[in-house]
Amino acid sequence: MRPETDTDPAGTGTAHVTFRDPDGNAILVDQFFPKPASDPN
Repeated sequence: MRPETDTDPAGTGTAHVTFRDPDGNAILVDQFFPKPASDPN
């Protein structure tokens, strides 16, 4: 399966990606937590 939509790698907030299975069913993967801050160390 290939994604129908993609996320923004530079995004810092919520995101989602959708796939479609071989039978035509939509699959949604939803991320609703903010991206963690990077550790400067």
